[in-house]
This record gives sequence, structure tokens and C-alpha cells, in this order.
Amino acid sequence: MAGKKITSALLITLVVMVVNSRAETNSAPKSQANYANLLKFLNTTEAVLIFSLKTRSDLQCGVDNYRDTTSTNTFISRSYLAYSRGQENHRANVRSSGRSGMQWHPERLEGQFTSYKGFDAMNTFKGEQAYTTEVLDSQQEKCAIFTTRATSGSDRQDRYEVRVWRSAIKDDGQLECSSFVEKFITKLKNGDLMIPAQPLISKCKQMCLNGPCRPEGAEVH
Repeated sequence: MAGKKITSALLITLVVMVVNSRAETNSAPKSQANYANLLKFLNTTEAVLIFSLKTRSDLQCGVDNYRDTTSTNTFISRSYLAYSRGQENHRANVRSSGRSGMQWHPERLEGQFTSYKGFDAMNTFKGEQAYTTEVLDSQQEKCAIFTTRATSGSDRQDRYEVRVWRSAIKDDGQLECSSFVEKFITKLKNGDLMIPAQPLISKCKQMCLNGPCRPEGAEVH
């Protein structure tokens, strides 16, 4: 009788071990899964470059630097690369050619973390005024796709942006996550979206190194 009890206990133990083993096998590690985590993406001392995915966009590129990030908010030094007054007529050629003739326009924002339809997001404020809602759609390590919408003003259309840590941009302007971005664009089936041209990305990175990009920063604490 005792032998039967021991045998039954061993069988139960073996079944549990097999079930647990299969569960671990079928569950992809978080490092491999496409898990969009805003706090993790912002936890960097690197500058993060911003590019519009629209084929026609006034945004050439932007740069974010984050500091004093906590579990509820972060402070953002954001700069946009744009023409000085009087040079706007050259804007259309820059996205494809990567030409300069532009300068950085800085702004200071506070980002307050929230959620939007199950996605990580943040509401940004310029002083006391609500500025944008920025939703993290998808992420792959040092690259992320954001949907951004202004919360004031007349232009409140959604803007799709790819944001990339500086170290994930090669010297020739190629994004390490280019295939990830291409898959996202293909999934949306939107003919107005595309990855920015490599000359533009390379030029923005180089101008960033001479401007708002900085080696130091503040990590999450």
C-alpha cells in the first residue's frame, strides 16, 4: 500500500514538472518579446532622436534628453531641427537630401505617465499648459514607435514617429531597428508612412552630436 502511494506521488511530481517545462518553453523571455514599456525606454543617459514616419512632414528631426525620471514622471529637454525664419521654402528638399541650413529650437517639457487604451503613454506639459499626448505603440530595445497628438492648437492629427537611442543609429544613417519599423508600417497599410531617408538620419545624428546630444544624463531612481 505504501509503495502505491509513493508511486502515485512520483507520477504527480513528474506531471507537474512536464507542465511547468512546457509553459517555460512556450513563454518568450521579455527580452525577446515585443513588450512596449515606456519607463524602460526612457531609462537612458543617451539622447533619443525623433523622426516623423510621414512622407510629408514639417518635422525634420528632434532630440529628447530625459532627467529626474521617476515611476510617475520625467523632465524632457526637447529640441527640434528646423529652418530659421526666411528659409522655409527649402523645407521640402531636406527630408530626401539631408541638407542642413537649419538650427535647433529647444523647449522644456514635463511628461506625466499614464495609459491609453492599454498602452503606456505620457501627457506632456509646457509649464502649466497641456502640450501633447504621446502613446508608445510598439518597442524593440532601443527603438520605439510613438503616436503623438497635440492637446492644444488647431493641428490635432495623430503623428507617427520613430524614436531611437543615439547608439542605435549607424554612421551611414541606417537604423539598427529598420526591419522592426518596416513591419510596423506594413501592418498599418498606410501609404503616407515610410522610414526617413538615411542621409537625413545621418545628418541629424551628426548635428545632434554638435548640439543637444550629451553623454551624461539621469537614470531612473
